[in-house]
Order: sequence, then structure tokens, then C-alpha cells
Amino acid sequence: MGIQGQDAIVKALQAARHARDAEFLRVLDDVDDAQAFARLVDHPYLLPLAELVTNKCTSLVGARILIENILASPSDLALRQPIFFGVRVETIEVTNVSRTELTASLSELCTPRQAEAFLEAVSTYQCVDNGYGIVPAASLLEEEIRESNTMFLRRIVLISSGKTPFPESALLAAEAEAREKETLQNLNVGRGKGIIDLRGIRRA
Repeated sequence: MGIQGQDAIVKALQAARHARDAEFLRVLDDVDDAQAFARLVDHPYLLPLAELVTNKCTSLVGARILIENILASPSDLALRQPIFFGVRVETIEVTNVSRTELTASLSELCTPRQAEAFLEAVSTYQCVDNGYGIVPAASLLEEEIRESNTMFLRRIVLISSGKTPFPESALLAAEAEAREKETLQNLNVGRGKGIIDLRGIRRA
């Protein structure tokens, strides 16, 4: 059909915002709480900061924002697990400043009750993948490798380039090893926390 409508971006962004705010109000059932959640999500770096502190993981965009604002530190990790031996992954770590800033920002933008509810909401999922990948803390990465969670590993990207650090052959080998142990399904389904997939429009 081609491109139609010069205001497509404006309309799409407005519709997304209205739908999001309406959902906040529906779920929270309180105008003040809905407005507080909207403020927290709209903050330039508060959501990725809360994700990193709470879940040890955030999106590529979130990781870059936190590093640029000196609210997290990048790390270069050389893996030693047999299948991934020698693969270098860029991870992200919280700092004392991270935790202090999170507490200060929440106290400035909302009530203690709203802050607690917001952090609880963040803790119900693991990370958001908006199509550009995710960046974990080293401890979470090592845990997911031990559990052969290749669904998670396939979403990881390098902070510097946005590209996957894992060779496809290594990921396939990890999946094959997990299948042999008959653990792949158990590990990747019903894990409690999942990835929020916002990777965009797909063809039917």
C-alpha cells in the first residue's frame, strides 16, 4: 500500500500513550496511582534503573542510558563454560549510586506506597525486549547459562554494537545438550519471570 498519512507517527504515539494510561487506570483503579505510574515510566531512566536493581537485567537502550548517566557500570566477561568458552559478553552492573538514585527518584516522584507497588510490578517480569535486545548482569547471565536458557541467551546483545555475542553453533549445541537432559521445556516454560516482548509489528 505504501506510506500514507503524514501524521502517522503522531497518531500512533498518541494512541499508544492513551491506551497505556487507560490501562494504568483500569488496573490500579485510582487516578493518583495511575498518574504516579505514568510519571515513573516516563522518567528518562527510572524504569531501566529499577529493572537493573530489581531484576539484574534491562534493555539495550536502558543499559546505554544508565551507563551514560553513570548509574551503572559495564563489564567485559569472558565465559568459561565449555560450550561458550572464550565468548566475551558485555554485562552491566549496579553500583551504590544506582541504588541511591533509585531510592531518591522514587521518593521525589511518588509516595512510599506507590514506590513499593511500582517496584513490585517491575519484579513480576524479567526484562523488556523492544527489538534491540537485552543486557544482563554477570550473575544473571551465568545463572541462565547454567540453566541452558537459550531463549534468554538469544536476546542478549553487546552494549557497544547491539549484536549478539553468541555464535549460532554454540547456541544450537546448548539447546541440544539441554534436550538430552530433557530439561529444555521445563527451564524455558513456567520460569516465573518472563521477557516482555515488544519487538514490534509482525506479518500474519
